[in-house]
Amino acid sequence: MFANIFQLSAGILLGIASFIVTDTFQFPVFGKQLPGSLERYKQTWLLRIGLILLVIGYIFPILDLDSFYIEDYFERIIFSFVSVTTLVINGYIIGSLFAEKNHKNAPVVGDVELIKPGMVALDFSEEKNEKQ
Repeated sequence: MFANIFQLSAGILLGIASFIVTDTFQFPVFGKQLPGSLERYKQTWLLRIGLILLVIGYIFPILDLDSFYIEDYFERIIFSFVSVTTLVINGYIIGSLFAEKNHKNAPVVGDVELIKPGMVALDFSEEKNEKQ
């Protein structure tokens, strides 16, 4: 039962991660992180957490650790629903927190490692070039 709970939670998190995409074309702006980087970090972390839950779900039957059994059918459904919901919500929150932390520490456009040959970016700096 625990194996199925972890595997279902992993499947839901992986499904959520597949819908987190920035479909719009955006120009990089000097002094800011790359557009869509928060969504990419969130997708990455949800994939990681989902895969960890999937591995845990596969480990339970291999090691024969799934000895917990509830007799009543209705109680099993409630227990499974609550467990899956808890794992998915906690996985999403943890993934979002890690994504926000990565996004805050991400380099901004204008740093040497982000500028590539042929790159087009917008510059909204307030500096005005005065003609002499």
